[in-house]
Amino acid sequence: TVLENQYNKTKALAKNFVLNDVNRKPYEPEEYNCSIPKITSLPPIESTAIIGHAYGSPSDHTGFLAPSVATFLELNKENLSRVIFTGDVFFQPSLQKWNKLTQKYRSFFDIVVAPGNHDVDFGDNAKRDVFNLSFPKKNKLPYVINNNKSLLIIEDSTTNRWVIGKKVKELVNSSNQYQDIFLFRHHILVKELFNSANVKPASPHELLNIRELLDLLNTKKNITIISGDSGGYGQPRLTCIQFENVTTIANGIFQVEGDSVLVLTKNGELFSIDLKN
Repeated sequence: TVLENQYNKTKALAKNFVLNDVNRKPYEPEEYNCSIPKITSLPPIESTAIIGHAYGSPSDHTGFLAPSVATFLELNKENLSRVIFTGDVFFQPSLQKWNKLTQKYRSFFDIVVAPGNHDVDFGDNAKRDVFNLSFPKKNKLPYVINNNKSLLIIEDSTTNRWVIGKKVKELVNSSNQYQDIFLFRHHILVKELFNSANVKPASPHELLNIRELLDLLNTKKNITIISGDSGGYGQPRLTCIQFENVTTIANGIFQVEGDSVLVLTKNGELFSIDLKN
């Protein structure tokens, strides 16, 4: 398939980078765990909330946002300038639900969606048509947002799943005025996050490791990749992996104790904040 061919080319390219860099130390994944500082309240102005799997549990959902997410947004809407949903916003989306979401919050903050499989499924279908109608100015993905000194890239991972898109790589390498880049998508990109993901390939060996991903990107910029497909069925709700200048994070909620969302400040600082269930 096209996706398999793209993956094989990506894997081969990353392997060539690794083979050509014999002076690097061996790949040891246990060394790469990282943590994200916790806060108990939002900074007063211009914060971006990042929320993955916002509908919560598939077995106990409201049909709209999870109650903990709705409460968080209601309590913090005055202090948010933007909310980025990293996929699976609704268990079963509809034009009415997307309109309800935007109408409820658009006077407080900008709504951005990096769609997941629940939102648009895979390929061309009615869900994707509804999403495109709901976000006519934001459905040409990937697209970029200026966050002061950092660049935000919104990607549709349902089109290439576990492979980074060619256009995303071009955006990373062409954005010379930014040293810090944040990429938002639904599906994970690296094998270190395999056990944190809700939807994943049959084997972790079908994924790049974080070192191979860095070699593929071939950049000295600080790259943070945030995926929202996490937190279900006993998986960790927040996992952070870092290697050199690349950090990759899986963060999603399941409407259970320990759920958290991420907060990005105007200055590019990243925090986590626990939700109240």
